[in-house]
Amino acid sequence: MLNATGFKSVAVESEIEVEIHREVKDLVRSLKGIGAGSASGAAARGLSGRSVIEGMIREYKERFSVSGGVPATYEVIYGKALKA
Repeated sequence: MLNATGFKSVAVESEIEVEIHREVKDLVRSLKGIGAGSASGAAARGLSGRSVIEGMIREYKERFSVSGGVPATYEVIYGKALKA
């Protein structure tokens, strides 16, 4: 797309970053802080009640916890181009 719109020397790189959060609530807070949310309309229909959230926290902790906390893995994509 960048080439088609007149950019030259297009380069794209990516890297994986992992953050460890002390607990699931810290992870959720971090995700909200970067603007992440559900693309599903389910939350709008009331599927984010207290018991559902508490169940999600328990399940996430049981399945994904590592030594030191709960990981969040991101793929960060960098793009660089020169305008011709």
